[in-house]
Formats: sequence, C-alpha cells, structure tokens
Amino acid sequence: MAAGIYTIRSIKDNKILVGQSTNVFSRLSQHKFHLRKDTHDNRHLQSADNKYGVDNFEFQVLVICEEEHLY
Repeated sequence: MAAGIYTIRSIKDNKILVGQSTNVFSRLSQHKFHLRKDTHDNRHLQSADNKYGVDNFEFQVLVICEEEHLY
C-alpha cells in the first residue's frame, strides 16, 4: 500500500483530475473499473470516457508520500 497523489488527464482536451489516496494504485484501478462499467461517480469524467474511451486518459501517480502528508 502506498499513499500518494495522482492525476487522470484527458488527452483529447487536456483536462486534469487530481486526486489523493491512502492506496493510490488501488484507487487508480477503481477509477478504471468504474469508467469501464459506466458507473463512475464523476459525471464529467464518465461522460468523457463514454465519448472518447478509456484510452483517451493518462493515469499517472505524481507523488508517493506518507499518509499523514495527505490532506
């Protein structure tokens, strides 16, 4: 388990979602899972996925840090 900060960037329009998690790799997997199942809570992200596909997104871990450094 690794805490950290991540981004999901739309290649098509360069919009970026920034997130943080106490288990960053698991969280990114959850995002991908929900996008593929059309059940993601973020309606803008889900809409972009429905329109352009998951290959439109770049999933990146920016920082691995101690959990207490997350807000």
